Amino acid sequence: MRSSLFLLGVSLSAMSCAYGNVAMLSDSGAPSNPLGSSPYATINAALNAAATGGTAGVPLTTTPVLTLTGDDTAETTENTLPSTITSLTINGGGHTIPRQTGAGNFTLLRLSGTLDIYPSNVTFSNFSNNSTLGAIVGGVGVNLNHSSISGDTTSNVIFSGNNSLVGGVYGTQGVVSFTNTNLVTLTSNSADAGGAISCNGLTLSGTRLVTFSNNSAGDGGAIWSRSDVDISGPTAFTNNTARRWGGAVFMANPDFATYLSYNVTNPVTLNPQYSTPALATAANVGGDNDIAAAISAAMFIKAGTGTLTLNTVNVNWLGNTTVNAGSLIIGDSSHTSAQWGPNPSASPSQGTPGTITVNGGTLGGYGQIHASAVTFGAGSTWQVGFDSAHPTVARLNVTGALSLDPRTIIDATQVTLTPGTNYTMATYGTLIGSLSAVNILQHNPSSSLSLSQTGSGPYTLSLTLTAVPPIPAVPTILTAGSDGTNHTSLHGALTTTASTTPSLTFTTAADTVEATSTNLSSFTGGVSITGAAGGTTIIPATGFTGSLLTTSGSNALLLKPSNLTFSGFSSTDSNFPGSVISCANALTINPTNQVTFTGNSSSVSTAYAGAISAGQVTITGTKPMAFTGNTSSNGGKGGAAISSSGAVQISSPVTFTENSVMGSANGGAIYSLGQVEISEPATFKGNSSVNRGGAIYAPAVGLTDTQFANNTATTSGGAVYTTGNFTYNVTKAVTLNPQYSTSTAATAASVGGDNDIACQGGGSMFTVNAAVGKTGTLTLNTVNANWLGGTTVNAGGLIIGDSSNPSAQWGSAVNRGAINVGSTTGAVTGGTLGGYGTIYATSVNFVPQTGTQSTWLIGINPTGTTPPCGVLNMTGQLTLPSNIEMMDLWHQLFQLVVLTLWRQGILTIY
Repeated sequence: MRSSLFLLGVSLSAMSCAYGNVAMLSDSGAPSNPLGSSPYATINAALNAAATGGTAGVPLTTTPVLTLTGDDTAETTENTLPSTITSLTINGGGHTIPRQTGAGNFTLLRLSGTLDIYPSNVTFSNFSNNSTLGAIVGGVGVNLNHSSISGDTTSNVIFSGNNSLVGGVYGTQGVVSFTNTNLVTLTSNSADAGGAISCNGLTLSGTRLVTFSNNSAGDGGAIWSRSDVDISGPTAFTNNTARRWGGAVFMANPDFATYLSYNVTNPVTLNPQYSTPALATAANVGGDNDIAAAISAAMFIKAGTGTLTLNTVNVNWLGNTTVNAGSLIIGDSSHTSAQWGPNPSASPSQGTPGTITVNGGTLGGYGQIHASAVTFGAGSTWQVGFDSAHPTVARLNVTGALSLDPRTIIDATQVTLTPGTNYTMATYGTLIGSLSAVNILQHNPSSSLSLSQTGSGPYTLSLTLTAVPPIPAVPTILTAGSDGTNHTSLHGALTTTASTTPSLTFTTAADTVEATSTNLSSFTGGVSITGAAGGTTIIPATGFTGSLLTTSGSNALLLKPSNLTFSGFSSTDSNFPGSVISCANALTINPTNQVTFTGNSSSVSTAYAGAISAGQVTITGTKPMAFTGNTSSNGGKGGAAISSSGAVQISSPVTFTENSVMGSANGGAIYSLGQVEISEPATFKGNSSVNRGGAIYAPAVGLTDTQFANNTATTSGGAVYTTGNFTYNVTKAVTLNPQYSTSTAATAASVGGDNDIACQGGGSMFTVNAAVGKTGTLTLNTVNANWLGGTTVNAGGLIIGDSSNPSAQWGSAVNRGAINVGSTTGAVTGGTLGGYGTIYATSVNFVPQTGTQSTWLIGINPTGTTPPCGVLNMTGQLTLPSNIEMMDLWHQLFQLVVLTLWRQGILTIY
């Protein structure tokens, strides 16, 4: 079996030749020097000359270069390349190599030894071969083993209209790899198995787009594989069809487990070519650009931070599914008949679906998902979509257990619901976890969403929207459980009760009569306020300005809210600057069900002005809270959601969305003069400050698995700004992406705070994974040009820029500190530092380890990219231990650089 390497895109200069002879032959060592009787009429003739054209049959060259000066239209027979030829370059110059009109079926090239092929800027079209696997496979390709395709950014390669029994373009019994940095198009190819590619394993990891379009086959319209498929480079599937299974991809091995990994950074969508039926069945749905697997042991893995939307009917995916990152969406709002997995309840049954596990990513959509078991892990999101024409048809159908971690988020922000309608979210056999523990994000904060379970196994889970009614003509009635007396307002109940631990329950969905502040200083045992069954929204009475709930003096306050939304309050009083809560001392909030603060505002220029203002804030428990659209203006201390003169500690799931501060205020969501400590996964999205700290401003910050998206600050610190130290603990992986495109040469003067991390001075320290057991990777794709302090990577990794964000930056030419990688205090650990971006430092010390390694990870960027690779830019010492692991693609060059630094006395190696 012959082994081949395809390197697409090697650019060579075109050569002139006589009319009709279009194939110039040369050697790779001297591509501009013609050999033999160049030019030749066909590449077949040129290759025969290369192999036998020398004296006594000696080859003219073992590494021929073919340069086309026109279309090669005279190919009539296949060419069997002898084993003496070890590489072949075809520089197409934009020309086409078609099968000659009227010629019989044949493959262009048959390989008989080890060969590397470098096609560039060329189109192969209309070749055909109907031989069986093992002889000549594919209209253009042959029986290849462990082949790869790569190339440069300037020369594109097209395979069009080729046909074969197996693999219309590229039939092989081995593994195929595309590492292309040029555009590759495989279009209108056909075969019985694998219209474009038939292989025993496939990797698509290039940096430029590979397009599969209008390919067709019996199985695997675009790709047919008997082993693992890894898709991590830009890949598009359009209008590929199969008569049976897998219009886009078919995992064909019926004997052992294989996986299909789809890594998405930017949004990718697979659409069907034809309209899909409303309720698909195995009998009437063929392979329309879908994904399919032959056995239940197969695994589909969604990786990467981007969104993969499958608008296709993937009824023949019989395997399991894992969502490790980003989003897997089955059907957008225009494709409610999209499907993932077979429906066992269809008539006839479509088969038995596999399991689905969501590990911190997002699963959902408007289509139907079928599984034998579904698990939403910590920090995972269930994105709700509904078919408005069939609101009682479940989107998620589980024959076994539905498991919900208490930190699961149900995202209903993408759907518009009709009040009073029960929307069926899921059917399932058993429920593991509690429905009341999950965090529901809703489209309209002035409405209430509730979950309900019916049946006795299988169960039905429904989501119901309750709209906030108009302002009632009669006062709101509220029951004070501590004295059994009904009251007409929250203020009335709290000011008349004799209990020191009052417990209040609303009986209506809205309270619109609160016209004065209520002081809670006397309630030493805490206050419990519970909304009605469908939730209660508390809105200020017309004309009321001031804090709803206050304390004075040194008394601390314990508040236990449940099923409540606080909306539309505002304060201009510097004594009570919190629009909803003003607590002079410590405030502890322990929600017993969903609590939301939305659309509140404070405009106090000299105080801690936010929805909550307190001397210290603690949010604890397992129930979710949300702060949405709160504002703080006229300067002040900032923190539109939480503003505190002391510490802020959060140990429950909290989301902060689109909170903002204006004027000279800092901290779009949180402003604190003490330490901000968040020990449970929290989410900050779309928060902003016109000064510093788009999400958080504090003198010290400690976070665990906190997510940041689209937070901005006009000056610096779109995600976090600290005047002291910052510790970021990561369990698995956290990525911070910029909202806008980053500049290629960012400086502290030109880059504002786009979801970045910043500090006030060089004395600050940024520490990755200080907590024991935290070994995850923090990836910063942002330009952190205003981090002035030092950095320590105790364990796990700090990656500055992934492959799609080479302009990411840590520090700057004028703002930089020392970096230590690894720890020798406590448990000895090894850390990882590197990436595709630029890291500025005064010095970098990879701490010597015992029994473990520190890692320097160097990303190599595409040609022409700035920087060309991940860069450590230091003004001082680089210190490496002898056992450091250096992961890069240019290792020999790297060793020369290290040796040079060592000889100059800049580098120390232990």
